[in-house]
Amino acid sequence: GPVTAPAEPTQVYNQVLASYCPGGNLNVTEVTIGDASRHRCYTKCATAPCTGDDCFCDGHFYGFDSGDSLALCLDEEACLKLCAEVDDCYGVDMHVTLPRCFLNTISCRDHVFSAAGARLHHDIKYEFFYKRDAAPATRRLLEVEDLGYSWNRVLRYKGLNLRSGGTFKVCFCDEDLLPLGQSCSTQADYKVELGTIHASGVSCLLGDTRFHRGTCCPQFWGGHRCYAT
Repeated sequence: GPVTAPAEPTQVYNQVLASYCPGGNLNVTEVTIGDASRHRCYTKCATAPCTGDDCFCDGHFYGFDSGDSLALCLDEEACLKLCAEVDDCYGVDMHVTLPRCFLNTISCRDHVFSAAGARLHHDIKYEFFYKRDAAPATRRLLEVEDLGYSWNRVLRYKGLNLRSGGTFKVCFCDEDLLPLGQSCSTQADYKVELGTIHASGVSCLLGDTRFHRGTCCPQFWGGHRCYAT
């Protein structure tokens, strides 16, 4: 009887939060696979009104994306699919909230693995996806790599040291809550109370009855954060 050809394997990606690859953008104007050049934001959204289901013009930065911009107006699924089809594409800078991405060359591999001092750049508005060598039959994202950056749910401060032990209130300044034009420049601007820092050993926590049945977990840059249960 007829034989059905096996499905083509689908590319697997690793994901790095709050990061993008500097200086590695693939020149999509020279890519003929997958209509890559047609999906440039400038081509689709700036030169003429775009119609159809694949416009994604929310990702176009008007006044910023000029004729030589390599930004693509595609959602995450379409960006990763396009990169998988292009042999010269190693990874994707994907905007976190907008259908906007950049394809990147194999030069970004050095940035991922910190070769010769190169590193991915930090930007909470982007995530970097890079190809895995082996691909199973269905696309899936492997575990997210944590490089110790802050992101939209965790603020991290590397190298923070307290000069003495004790209990300290932690306050935060949110510029959105300040009067227009005012920045976080004075102590009075830090009005949002986040919690408490206990600077000591475990004995400091045991002295607080709230943590007798609490849960503590290690933090990326040292110390522990604890939750009362």
